Amino acid sequence: MRRHTVGSALRFMTAIALSTAIGVAAYASPVEAATQRLGHDAQAYGTSAKLSSVFSSSPTALVGLGCTNLAGDLHTASAVVGGLLTAGFVGALNNQVSTTGNGTQGEAQIGSLSLFSSLITADSLTATASVTHSDSGFTFAGDTTGTNLSINGSPITLPAPNTVIPLPGLGSLTVNEQITAHNATSASIIVNALHLSVNAANAFNFPVGTDVILGHVRAALTTTPTRFVDGQAYGTQVQGTGVNAGREGLIFLPCQGTKGHVRTHSLASSTVPVVISTGTMKSTVTGFGTKSFATATTTDTIQNVTLLNLLSVDSLKAVANAQSSGHDRTFNDTGSTFGGLSVLGVGTIPDPVPPNSHYDIPGLGTLYLHRVITTSHHIEVRMIELVVSVDTGTLPLGTDIRIGVAEASVHAN
Repeated sequence: MRRHTVGSALRFMTAIALSTAIGVAAYASPVEAATQRLGHDAQAYGTSAKLSSVFSSSPTALVGLGCTNLAGDLHTASAVVGGLLTAGFVGALNNQVSTTGNGTQGEAQIGSLSLFSSLITADSLTATASVTHSDSGFTFAGDTTGTNLSINGSPITLPAPNTVIPLPGLGSLTVNEQITAHNATSASIIVNALHLSVNAANAFNFPVGTDVILGHVRAALTTTPTRFVDGQAYGTQVQGTGVNAGREGLIFLPCQGTKGHVRTHSLASSTVPVVISTGTMKSTVTGFGTKSFATATTTDTIQNVTLLNLLSVDSLKAVANAQSSGHDRTFNDTGSTFGGLSVLGVGTIPDPVPPNSHYDIPGLGTLYLHRVITTSHHIEVRMIELVVSVDTGTLPLGTDIRIGVAEASVHAN
């Protein structure tokens, strides 16, 4: 473990598409909820790939905090991953992020893997990262551990951070990659167990310039006295026994915002077999905070959505806006819209769809349209949500399907 102390293409086209990916997300209620000067931010995932500045794969089993000032917060996600097509096989993924009173930590676990005709193999890999804060400043630590790692046919004892190993005819592999950043009010660390950079034409049809990451975890803390923001947006999610799919197109709004810039995550399409099919998907976040004011906006836009044989829509957009000024907080979903919406057996649906519209679907459950949920500091917009109350065989009782989701929060430290 290495410690540092600071004083006061089409979902990656088809090159790395997952043949089987079943995500399960879980949340543990905070055991110590206290307003603090610390803002916690973390995420972890199993695999991802970037083909270009436009096309990238969705991270598998992605879990994140977004931004929170709660201690005792725990989020987990897991996935069973069947293969990376021309790359090979990656086993089970188990990831988590959590907070304590003075720290943020995360872990990304990968089961057995065999990639590029056994060029890279391992029985397991785990990346960990943490940041803590005390009167003396920030301390952050990161590490990669594993069993039976082999590269180029040679056993590898997991090396020092940022060790680069050449892969002839493919590129280079950075093992135990660690990236740190800090200033007077914040610190963060990223750990990637393996980071492949493709720089040569190869037999696996991976384009030159491709980046593949296995086992990613990020942990961050901020002590800034300004108000901080939080939020996320994503396209689709299915939660239910045996039929789970994680948040496609997910993007988080960091604690300190985006300095007025809009951050975007785009996908060319998304499919949950038998359940959901979509065209292009784009999620965005933007926001900032000062000592007296904070604003956060998140959006998710999707084209050509179908849900079972029940619903179709040409386009939809979820928008969540949150602001804090003085002691006042305001929220709205201005800009949330449907285009070309049709629901089998429901008849004419008002245009625009009123917030929190819902319809009983015989033999299936309850369909919510333009659902808006607010709390004292938070707004969540779910443009489509289907809650299954009848076991259909395809969709077990209790399955919750969400399409077009935007959440935004503002917090006063």
